[in-house]
Amino acid sequence: MTISDRRTAAATLPAKATTSAEAAAPSPPTQPQQEQQRSSNTLATGRTALFGYPISLSLAPTFHAACFARRGVPAPAWTCTLLESETFADLARFVDGDDARRAFGGCAVTMPHKAAVLQWVDAVDEEAAVIGAANTVYWRETAADDRVGGSGGKRLLAATNTDVAGIAHSILAASPPTARPASSAPRRPPTAIVVGGGGTTRTAIYTLRRVLGCGAIHVVNRLDSEVAAIVADFTARGFDGVAQVRTPEEAAVVLEGVAPDVVVNAIPSHPPATPGEHLARSTIESILALPPRAGGSAFGNGTPVFLEMCYHPHPWTEISGVAASRGWRVIQGMECMYHQAIAQQVLWLPFGAAPGDADFLRDVDAAKAAWLEAGRAAVLEVLRKRGVGVGGGGGGGGKS
Repeated sequence: MTISDRRTAAATLPAKATTSAEAAAPSPPTQPQQEQQRSSNTLATGRTALFGYPISLSLAPTFHAACFARRGVPAPAWTCTLLESETFADLARFVDGDDARRAFGGCAVTMPHKAAVLQWVDAVDEEAAVIGAANTVYWRETAADDRVGGSGGKRLLAATNTDVAGIAHSILAASPPTARPASSAPRRPPTAIVVGGGGTTRTAIYTLRRVLGCGAIHVVNRLDSEVAAIVADFTARGFDGVAQVRTPEEAAVVLEGVAPDVVVNAIPSHPPATPGEHLARSTIESILALPPRAGGSAFGNGTPVFLEMCYHPHPWTEISGVAASRGWRVIQGMECMYHQAIAQQVLWLPFGAAPGDADFLRDVDAAKAAWLEAGRAAVLEVLRKRGVGVGGGGGGGGKS
């Protein structure tokens, strides 16, 4: 039986459901789930890909190729290619394309397939199940008592969402040690604003609450209906304190006249056109103008953090410039891309499985930092050749 045959059979089974404990009130801050478990992949060679459409300008293969090289498994040992297609069946064909040289090692998934992939794999991690979308497929070894559709103790294809790790680590990398979930230092629950109404907004809400321990999370968006659906879904899953804020006046009241600890901007970068877009823009600009909280922000070394998720085609957006001009610590969306890709590296080829990992003994954090720097340098070189800068100024566009 081919993998695609098994996928067809698996598609008739429900995706792995969250347990009653997972669906209950959110747990204390913790690491993203994909970082708590190890992939079962120990292949010396492997094929990975970015699957989606359109993706011709994606920098993900560039980043992963640099990471594989830094880990001592450069192409053709481990590769990451673009699998650009609107047809989901093309992923199954890629998986079945195993040969004696390079077996399927996993893949990154982007639009329009991030929801469909949940019905195609054997198992779905909590992040992807709650968010309703996955961006990563990897091999996972399940214990005999971890039964998915009647299977146990098998090597299964699993789906997760490493954007959770991307958002969390890009914020924490710009924050003091006391902001980290593992810190024993007492702290108030951070406050957050998320701008948008799509899948990235859902990912941000999950990350801010489940991983970073934020309390009140307010959503700003051009369409009330999108926010209502998000709030209802997260409330049903036990995420209390997620609500909409519609106007500058409402924002000033719910935030008690001070800036939130973090804003995650999860919308494309284009000038507002509709009444709803104009209202959302004025609301977010009013929030950026609020004075910082006495005692400083929980993130960003005391300075409120503005995480811009949009980075294509230009990594510096107009609203990022507004935030920077008002004293916010701006984190560009490319940082999130880098960190989520590092999480994918660990899932596809666990730390210690590549010869270059021996350079770091058992220091996985040092290894990840080295992979990130190698990947970042490769990406910046491509951007330089394209004539795209990464500093302030300019505009851009992207998807939420």
